[in-house]
Formats: sequence, structure tokens, C-alpha cells
Amino acid sequence: MGYYIDCENPRGKVDYLWTHYGAEPVESAIFGWGDDASLEAAFDVLDSEGKVIICVVYNALFEAAGVMYSARELGAFFNDESGRPKTWLTMDKARAYKLSGYKS
Repeated sequence: MGYYIDCENPRGKVDYLWTHYGAEPVESAIFGWGDDASLEAAFDVLDSEGKVIICVVYNALFEAAGVMYSARELGAFFNDESGRPKTWLTMDKARAYKLSGYKS
């Protein structure tokens, strides 16, 4: 199912997460080649820094801010071939887990 951060409005989640929760953009180079090993390494580096990746997916009527709570979840979002635009952010892991209801 996944874990998502709800915001006040169905759109504008990137700006909301930046403004209210200190989210920052992700440099695309962190994903390396996009293979499982590269994604796991990216997840581990950020995890060790107390951060987590958030993927904001643009759907027709709303945006979804998914929490990448594992390297496997990151791979599922990263390798999604739906064609929907995505914005990748990082934010404090504890805050993201609390906002999304994820229990590690």
C-alpha cells in the first residue's frame, strides 16, 4: 500500500513540504544508475543521515507524497513506468515517518 504524507490541499505538495517541513530537492546523481544496488546505496546514505526520500507523484486530480521507507519502496517508485511526473525530495526521517503514520 505505501505510506503517504497528507497536506492541506490535493496539489502543491512540493511547496508545502518545503515550506512547512524543511524538505529539500534531491540531486538526481544520488540514484546512480537506477539499478537495485545504486538505489539501496542511496537509501542507506540518507538513512544514516537521518533523512528519507519523499517522491511526489503528479496524478490527474491530485499529488501523492510517498515516503520511501525502504530501498525496495524506492525501487518501486523509481522504476514506475506510468509516465507520471515525479519530484524527489528529502526530509527528516522521524518527521516524515510521524506525518505518514509509518512505524519502523
